[in-house]
Amino acid sequence: MNEIQEAIFMKIKEAVCTSVECYPVRHNAIGIITPFLDWIGERVEIYVTEHGEITDGGQTLNQMKALNNYNDFLKWPDQKNYLDNYNINPNSDSLDLRHFETPEGILKYAQGIARLPGFFEIKPLGEKQDKFPTIARKFATDTLITEYPNRPKEGVAEWAFKLTQPKSFKVNNVSIHSDMSPINNNRIVEIISHQSSNDSEKKSHIREKLFNPIFLEKTNPDVEPYVVTFNLLDYPRDAQDLLCSQTEVIELCKPDAGLRLTKMLAEA
Repeated sequence: MNEIQEAIFMKIKEAVCTSVECYPVRHNAIGIITPFLDWIGERVEIYVTEHGEITDGGQTLNQMKALNNYNDFLKWPDQKNYLDNYNINPNSDSLDLRHFETPEGILKYAQGIARLPGFFEIKPLGEKQDKFPTIARKFATDTLITEYPNRPKEGVAEWAFKLTQPKSFKVNNVSIHSDMSPINNNRIVEIISHQSSNDSEKKSHIREKLFNPIFLEKTNPDVEPYVVTFNLLDYPRDAQDLLCSQTEVIELCKPDAGLRLTKMLAEA
């Protein structure tokens, strides 16, 4: 490591360390503000009781109840795998740290509770606007910034933001739309949402989203179509088969979603 690299490393280390703050809360516990951001960009807080237990104080599940997607979490088939992978122990209304033998354990825990609410479609009472595309882009942006090993040393936020934004271009006078902007121009990405719609609306949505990649494949044999969705099981079986036959599917509910998504966006 040369002097420039060492100086940059020390700045990053200092930025992360100094961003951790603590303050007293009720019942002789302390609150700790972490460097991790939740799905709306707020810093994640965890709590340590006077007996040394680490918990989110019920904030994560209460937030999901407010977003009206808590029932989706309860029915999530990958719930146990996710909680295990991120060192989270469900304890009544709170999500607690499972093991604290290594520093990696607490990092996994903080990241896990930060991401969890954003995995499920937001369904505020009285509002039917589909927020999953926003959730998918934020998940991709956050993962590129925090986990992708070849992210740039400077301007990483701008770099990640650019890769996750939609783009349009013309092919034979037809306007083609991609929901994200991979560095590889042969890749086209469609975000599949409408998880709470009826089956007819879901099928119509999927047919509409597949127009761009199918049309593009006719003019460019090197095209690589991808779709990003939360869980294929949210859709009728024939719609699942159609997506899998025409595209590479990335499901955000899967443990390897972040790795697959970042590689797809950032690698040629």
